Formats: sequence, C-alpha cells, structure tokens
Amino acid sequence: MQSLIPIILFILLTFTANAVSPACDPGECLQESVFNDVVQQRLEILSYVFVAVVVIVSSASVWNAIKTEKWKKPLTTILIAVVLSFLVYSVLYYKWTGAETEGIFFCNEKGCFWAAHIHASINIKICGEDYDFLLETGDLAGPHTHKERGKIHFHDKIPVDEKRNLLDTTPLTIKTFTKTTGLQFNSTCLGNYCNGDLCPDESIGKVSMNVNGNEELKYENYVWKEGDIIEIKFR
Repeated sequence: MQSLIPIILFILLTFTANAVSPACDPGECLQESVFNDVVQQRLEILSYVFVAVVVIVSSASVWNAIKTEKWKKPLTTILIAVVLSFLVYSVLYYKWTGAETEGIFFCNEKGCFWAAHIHASINIKICGEDYDFLLETGDLAGPHTHKERGKIHFHDKIPVDEKRNLLDTTPLTIKTFTKTTGLQFNSTCLGNYCNGDLCPDESIGKVSMNVNGNEELKYENYVWKEGDIIEIKFR
C-alpha cells in the first residue's frame, strides 16, 4: 500500500489543480471579459490555498494511515477535503466573477456565446386594469415566467462576437416574450385594444411604453436587459 502513496498524491494534486483552474486559456475564450485583473488575482491565490490545503490534509492522512495501517478513514478525509475545496472555490468564483448577474461568456468551435441568466420586471395595464401573465409559461429556452408575477426570466445561451455584442437579439425582444405568453403587443395594439379604441369608461385609448421611467419608442422591438423595469399601458 505504501507504494501507492505517490500515485494517490499525484492524482489528488492533478484533480485539484484542474478543478480550480480556468476551463480554457484566456486567449482562446472570453474569460478575461468576465472578470477583471483583481478578481483573477484573487482566484489564483485562492487556487494555491486550496491546493496547499488538500496537500497538507492528504499528507497528514496518508502518514496517519501508514502508522495505523488503517486506510478507510484517511481516504475519506482526503475525499472530503477535495470536494469541499472544489465547492467553496466554485461558489466564490460564481460570486466574484459576476456570473451570478452577468452570466458567463465563452467560445468554442461553434463560436462565442453568452450563457445568460437575466430577469426584468414587466407591468402591463389595459384600460386601468392590471394584466397578469400566466405563471410557469413559456419555453425555458426562451423568455418565460416562473412563480413571481410580473417578471421575465431568461437563461439560455446567445451568440455574441468577441466584444460581447449580441449577434441575435431576437430572444430578448419584448415581442418574443409577449408572443410566447399569448399577448398581442406592438406600437399600436395591446391585447384586444388598438389605438383609438374606447375603454369601458368610453375614454379613447393609446399604447404607451416606459422603461426605467423613460419613454421607450421601440415598443415590441425593445431588447430588454437585466434589472429593467418595463411599463406598458393602453389608456
């Protein structure tokens, strides 16, 4: 069993180093655009710390196993150390790089993509009445709703160029969301009403749209972003 010690340590070091290192070279993917130099330095230091922790724990456990000739507990301790190090690093990576709010940018043989996970608030009133979208509706590969009322969700990949500009904005346009949820909406119509139609109180209605407190004239072609507050009215 003692002859296996170098092999065990080598496997542990290789696994840990790969787990805490970037998945690709910054020159071959858009990882450098995900986080700045300060965050990158933090992650590099953190990776060395975790490797050192795993090495120390592994060495102590193996040494104890040699003395006691009991291997089950030391190997379990080593495994726990590796798993915990990987999990902690993953959580910190997710927080520090902005992946939680900005998503991840990456490239492969098919091109560059933005793995987005974004949300926006949307409030629609028709003739003074709130319009509620159905919950848990829409394709998960496109804009959809979950259990919160008045919130758009999107978590899928979108093609981008090397400067992170969207090559296809269609999935994030308002019309894609309203079409998915079955609501008619454009610059002249909202639901069953179009400009010039009378509301139940006999007032003449007109479609209007505000985004983050400002008038938005792109209407159904507006490309929404993380944190947008969208208000659409027919009044």
